[in-house]
Amino acid sequence: MQSQTNLNWGIAAAGRITQDFVTALGTVEKSRHVVVAVADVDGQRAQEFAQRNQIPRHYDGFDALALDREVDVVYVGTLNPFHYAVVHLMLARGKNVLCETPMCLGLEQAKELRSKSDLVTLAATKEVS
Repeated sequence: MQSQTNLNWGIAAAGRITQDFVTALGTVEKSRHVVVAVADVDGQRAQEFAQRNQIPRHYDGFDALALDREVDVVYVGTLNPFHYAVVHLMLARGKNVLCETPMCLGLEQAKELRSKSDLVTLAATKEVS
């Protein structure tokens, strides 16, 4: 019998793409994937997102999310120019990260992230015409 790993998710940003992710995550086995916290640069927006999605904790800014010991993996759905900074912060705090594309806006940022972690990059973008 395989052991099952339960993942506690943190959500970085309280926007439309993160709402889609949280909704999709709700379709998988709930005991294995639980959203435990959400953070946004707008604390009120994070609070409303948490209430709407029954998420127990919300943070004003990303530092507290990075320090939340119950969070195993962070989904980064900020605006593209902020992906690098949020991913960098989460990796620096030992978090696993799932980031929307693009993770970085340039090669130097990608090299920096690679040098700071055991980064595995997967591309799952599909063009639909």
